[in-house]
Amino acid sequence: MDSYDWKTHYSVQLVEQEKTGEFHHYSIKEETGRGKVISCTVFPGIQAVYNYLNLPHCGRRVPKSEDIIEISYCVEGRYECEVNKQYCFYAVPGDLSIGSVGRREAAGSFPTGYFAGLTLFIDLTSTREKNDHILQDTGIDLELIQRMANQELRRFYIRGREEIEDVCRQMVLAVNNQNLSLLKLKTLEILVMISDEGLLSRSVSRVYLSQKNAQLAKNVRERISQNLSGRILKSGTFCCSFS
Repeated sequence: MDSYDWKTHYSVQLVEQEKTGEFHHYSIKEETGRGKVISCTVFPGIQAVYNYLNLPHCGRRVPKSEDIIEISYCVEGRYECEVNKQYCFYAVPGDLSIGSVGRREAAGSFPTGYFAGLTLFIDLTSTREKNDHILQDTGIDLELIQRMANQELRRFYIRGREEIEDVCRQMVLAVNNQNLSLLKLKTLEILVMISDEGLLSRSVSRVYLSQKNAQLAKNVRERISQNLSGRILKSGTFCCSFS
């Protein structure tokens, strides 16, 4: 198998609508919402998958594999997922995360009801075997990236790096415009940028909340949404005003 089967991550049916060059277009039509997915093989062993979803959730858990890496960039919306029965992590626009597949205990959800994001799936074995000359010429360090992805139960996060966000936005543009040449260039660029030993000391942990605090935040959000005409007192009760 040359490429990882990324479709196993979806709990909904993907219906292919068209294929334009290397780009495959899929649609999702469910009772709970709609979505579209665009996929492309960028290099042997490296696939790009773009999601634009108006759904509360559409994922499923997959088997763990330290040899398949996900590099995900959040474009719009919000993604949350349970990890190790102790934490919840959140991805918001501009976040880049790196992790091996199957390390999350839950499939994840989209609290805002919509989500747009781009993921690179990297089959390390196939990538090393079939792109050796590219890796040598560019200085991409797959071993380092794999260590980032597997350093702990939590995913490795990069947040607030303008140069990385700029490259990721150009990758999204390349997918939507079906520009494979630009996508190849920017994929190599992002892999070079994260082949940085210094990033290991700059992992962002604040994207994680304990389960207790995550549930508290959800309860507050729910109470506020149910009492939009009132204000919250220090005691936690609501004071409603009428005009």
